[in-house]
Amino acid sequence: MVFNGDIYMTALSIIVPDELAEDSSLIAKKMHISRSQFIRLAIENEVKAFRLMKEQEDMVVGFKALKEQASYLDEINDIEQLDVHLKDEGEFWWKK
Repeated sequence: MVFNGDIYMTALSIIVPDELAEDSSLIAKKMHISRSQFIRLAIENEVKAFRLMKEQEDMVVGFKALKEQASYLDEINDIEQLDVHLKDEGEFWWKK
């Protein structure tokens, strides 16, 4: 483990196809960063994407569970039955 500024970093050794290694070097050079930095960014992006996907899957599970609760469905039905019309304050009402 290496301390870099305010974070600890772990060294990894990975084996990738030659073409991927070459592509990562070329892209990193065009981005004016090291290949290590490029690979760190790629891993960070994949981790963020995975976490977002899991969060969305969990939300779907939650919404499905809500749809099966009678009390939730009753409350939604009550809200839909309301016949409330808000005063039309026009465009840019917040600037008044």
